[in-house]
Amino acid sequence: MNDAINRIGFTPAEFAAMNGRHQCWGYRQIYAGAVKVIEYNGRLLIPKSEIERFASKCGIYTPRKRRRTAEATQGHVIPKEKRLQGASHTLEPS
Repeated sequence: MNDAINRIGFTPAEFAAMNGRHQCWGYRQIYAGAVKVIEYNGRLLIPKSEIERFASKCGIYTPRKRRRTAEATQGHVIPKEKRLQGASHTLEPS
C-alpha cells in the first residue's frame, strides 16, 4: 500500500481492484465518463485525484423495504390457465 501513496495514477484494472470489481468494470467506468483518464506512454491511467473524487461521490447504502404481494408470498405459483392464456400452441398431443 505504501507504493500506492506515491503514485500519481492507476490502471483501470488496479482501479477496479480497489473497488472490489473485475477489471472490465474499470473500463466501463471510463467509457461511461464516470472517471477521467490520462494517457502515459500508451497506457491509460486514472489519476489519484480522480479516484478520490469518484470515491467521495459514494454514499451509504440504505436499501428500501420492498412490498410483498400476495402472489409473491405464495411462492410465485401461477395457475395453469393463466400460463397457457395467449399461447399460440397447445400442450395436448394431436
